Amino acid sequence: MKALLTTLAIAIAMPALSTTIAIAAPAPGVQPATDPTAIATSLLDQLDAGRYAAAHASFSPDMAKAVGATQLQTIWKSLPQQFGAFQKRGAASVKQVDGMNVVTIPLAFDRGTLDARIAIDGHGKVAGFLIQPAPPPAVAARTDLPAHEVSFAPPGRSTLPGTVLLPKGAGPFPAVVLVHGSGPNDRDETVGGTRVFRDLAEGLADRGIASLRYDKRTKVHPDEFKGAFSIDDETTDDAVAAVAFLRTQPDIDGKRIYVVGHSQGAMMAPRIAQEATAQVRGLVLMAAPARHLEDILVDQNEYMAHLQGAPDAKTQAQLEALKKAVAAVKAITAATPATQHFLLDLPASYWLSLQHYDDVAVARTLTQPLLILQGGRDFQVTAPDWKRWRDAFGHDPRASFHTYPALNHLFVAGKGPGSLAEYATPAHVDPQVIADIARWIGAH
Repeated sequence: MKALLTTLAIAIAMPALSTTIAIAAPAPGVQPATDPTAIATSLLDQLDAGRYAAAHASFSPDMAKAVGATQLQTIWKSLPQQFGAFQKRGAASVKQVDGMNVVTIPLAFDRGTLDARIAIDGHGKVAGFLIQPAPPPAVAARTDLPAHEVSFAPPGRSTLPGTVLLPKGAGPFPAVVLVHGSGPNDRDETVGGTRVFRDLAEGLADRGIASLRYDKRTKVHPDEFKGAFSIDDETTDDAVAAVAFLRTQPDIDGKRIYVVGHSQGAMMAPRIAQEATAQVRGLVLMAAPARHLEDILVDQNEYMAHLQGAPDAKTQAQLEALKKAVAAVKAITAATPATQHFLLDLPASYWLSLQHYDDVAVARTLTQPLLILQGGRDFQVTAPDWKRWRDAFGHDPRASFHTYPALNHLFVAGKGPGSLAEYATPAHVDPQVIADIARWIGAH
């Protein structure tokens, strides 16, 4: 289970709250020492009682190294600030993941429900802890649109499952490849209460445009990300393979395939088009970063820390620690051990692969048209990113821009300052966004 985020360290392309630490491999043949549900419940009891040192004592050695009792306290106390007063816990469920028992316990707050996922290793220790918005209520995908379950892979890699959704009627149809943000996203890009990519796929199909959405490699093959890896291993290579796969489908117009990237997917879309060359007709960039991820990460955390007023001393100390971690990322060189872990528990190889990547500069080298979309209430990709895109392409006839003052990072409408709590509420992508994408594709 890959460690990617903490409450005060929100990766730009994975907007859902996610507090997690990497899970160490269990000892072979070791069985759980006690009931995993009891262990998970005891952890939450300790946190509720403010006994953070006792909670920390239940961690495995690797977990204890990764997060201290003070950080655990900061994370736990931040939840009511973001999601309102705590109401109750739901019934626990248990499943096996990578040889461990993972206990999921719903936590109901005034402004949304979170899932606490606690991994218990073979020694009865807490080896992983994740808090994230509960998935939206199960809603069956539409059955009135032709859908095909497919699989594809880049050369030499394991396959990814996906869905090709077609419009009604006879093809060939223009099509989009939907490229997720960071983190182990499913094909619908389910974030809290919103299924961003399912909304886009179904809305575009109603307007005559096919789509391919797929489960991300970090979700279906997490074992491939235990050593050194790059942003291309995570995102680019699979998206290029998805474009190539779509070109082989009989109902798809192979000359009209577009890449629609969201957040980190938008950041990597220029490289995807560069690698796929003439196979990509155009790019749609939704909430596209235009700066280094680690710099945006600082801005996000500063925003979150000040959302409820001036941060306390402990939160301010954590912000300073984050800035030191960012400085360490910037100091990575080719001589740094590739598997040494840095910010967000990501290896040096990953950060090095992004160090000299500039999506705006790469986009300038392309000939394809661009549609760049930004929500006005987005606190994850913000005004400095939008301004850089406007400065670079504001007078370029290839580029079209749309801003939506009421929309957040998920392109969902709301009021007031954007927050993590907002993501937990079931919602849909604003129809105007889908209409604007469809209209642009129709014109290009």
